[in-house]
Amino acid sequence: MDGLNARAQAALKAQNYLQASQLYAELYAKKPSFRHNYQLMESLYLAQEYAQAFEISQERLQDYLADNEFLPRFLKVAVAAQRNLWLDILFASLKPYLTATEESMWQKTVARSRGEFSASYQSQHTTVMKQLQYLGAEDIFEQRASLQAAQKLTGSEFIEATKGALSDCNVATLIRIEILRSLVELQSKQSVKFLTVTGGESELLPAELPMLEGISDYQALAQQIQSRLSQKGQNYLWQILNLKLLLLWPEIVQQKITWLDQAEKALAILLPEEEKIQMESDLKLALLLEKTLTEWEK
Repeated sequence: MDGLNARAQAALKAQNYLQASQLYAELYAKKPSFRHNYQLMESLYLAQEYAQAFEISQERLQDYLADNEFLPRFLKVAVAAQRNLWLDILFASLKPYLTATEESMWQKTVARSRGEFSASYQSQHTTVMKQLQYLGAEDIFEQRASLQAAQKLTGSEFIEATKGALSDCNVATLIRIEILRSLVELQSKQSVKFLTVTGGESELLPAELPMLEGISDYQALAQQIQSRLSQKGQNYLWQILNLKLLLLWPEIVQQKITWLDQAEKALAILLPEEEKIQMESDLKLALLLEKTLTEWEK
């Protein structure tokens, strides 16, 4: 291994970054330590293989976050790989635990790195923002692609670009939900108008909106449903049922869904089991959820 490391360092010194990355990849495969992860990430970054450098760094993410010496380099790699939205969401989640010095270092490093890459990436960001601003004009496959490309945007760019999409009936409901989830994760303090799956428009403040997983009624229902499905050997159904509950997330927050504490009724609506549904409004909701999910999975 010493010989392999020496060859990798020699390639790095000769600025043969691609060869160095290949050698460090061999070294990392033999001994996947944090040190070797960093060497591989760094050599890939220097070889301008930014996406690969970022993916490798994810294997030791907690180590980078815990080490103020290596963290700035990781942040630069994330910016180079255009994982800006992910980075801003991560910062929002960590901010309560950072010291003033750590917060300042993070912000300055990211701002400096974005400045270095702004000229080469600006046109891409402009294109993605326009796609998000006119998301309703795209078909479902294009909407998915545009939302995936939104990772290139900074949090502030994403917030600005997606305002109209949240209340656009031509944007798929699950796309609107995913946008809203990102706004909550960003702790956005800008109120938004959100078109729910049932067609009502709600005004929401993302920074104050609890995630679906954090709502106690949802947690209790999820536990009951998963227990019953497990007994029937039907765990695969939970993913489908959970997506339907996700469609109702804003309305669950606003307590417009009143059957979360009734497992039998919830299952009848979510499956749906028409013969067990007594109220016409519940049947209408069950069919709407089924139709929405079927259209999404086409």
